[in-house]
Amino acid sequence: MKDFDGVRIGLFGITGSGKSSFINSVFMALHGEDEGPAVIQSTGAEGTIILEALPVTDGFTLLDTRGFGLLGGDAEKEILAILNGDIKDESGIDRDKTVKTSLTGVGTVLRDETHVVLWFVKANDPRLHKGAYRCHMDFLRQQLLRRGIAPITVITHHDKIAESQEEEVLAKASAATGSPRSFTFFVTNYHVDQEGDYRTHIEAMKVMRSALLVAERYVKIHKQQEQYKRESEAIGNQKVTGPNETVEDFFRRLSSKEHIPFDQIQPIIDKLKKEDITTSKSLSDNWVDIRGDKLMSDWLRGCIEKELADTFKEINL
Repeated sequence: MKDFDGVRIGLFGITGSGKSSFINSVFMALHGEDEGPAVIQSTGAEGTIILEALPVTDGFTLLDTRGFGLLGGDAEKEILAILNGDIKDESGIDRDKTVKTSLTGVGTVLRDETHVVLWFVKANDPRLHKGAYRCHMDFLRQQLLRRGIAPITVITHHDKIAESQEEEVLAKASAATGSPRSFTFFVTNYHVDQEGDYRTHIEAMKVMRSALLVAERYVKIHKQQEQYKRESEAIGNQKVTGPNETVEDFFRRLSSKEHIPFDQIQPIIDKLKKEDITTSKSLSDNWVDIRGDKLMSDWLRGCIEKELADTFKEINL
């Protein structure tokens, strides 16, 4: 793919959540090595001090991020900066300085972005079981949703919980990170005395397979958005806007402007067409009746209302 260096997979989590162990399992599984490149911190001290890029193959790279003690405002900005590509590979991360980055992801370069997020959670983390983890993740869940990034949750230390706890842990971890249950995985942390036991390698490969599928979809959608933007700019004033604009073109404009993956909007368009709402004018005329549709998030609803207001200046929504 022109101007594209490959898939970038970001690994995030609280300090000691098992990112390094997972990285080592991936490298050992794919390359048959006796040990992986990541240093495992067993003391609970800070691990990675830079954004370390670990090329696994020519096709994809793992981004090993430094663990977080708490998920607050500074940590959130740092994560967004990594997602946006504003913190470059192998660069130091100084948490005493404010990280400058876009809160919306506007103006980012696809090849520098993080294309899929693996979020690591310890199965026996008390914060997960008490609900604190879900609360701390609220902001990041919304940001990932806006960017069209489907997070994959990796629940580590599987061997530290009883089998009877598995369903509860799966449900709480999925709810905390916003990942679907189908993208929520248990893994057992690799130990040296497990040599010859390939279960951890198999578990890691299942996660990586899903990560590559999600990343491929993300890149494809954003390349399509870039192409549509170029085509729209080329057409310029020839494109119909206002009352006679098709509802599909209205949402394409909105998708391009707000960086919304178009496949997230398509179900709304399909439903509107079934209700014979086919133009931006009919969308505006019927907005009061359809604005409460469950297919729309509060954020998307606000974007639609603003775009309708900009399109029809005299309409009072």
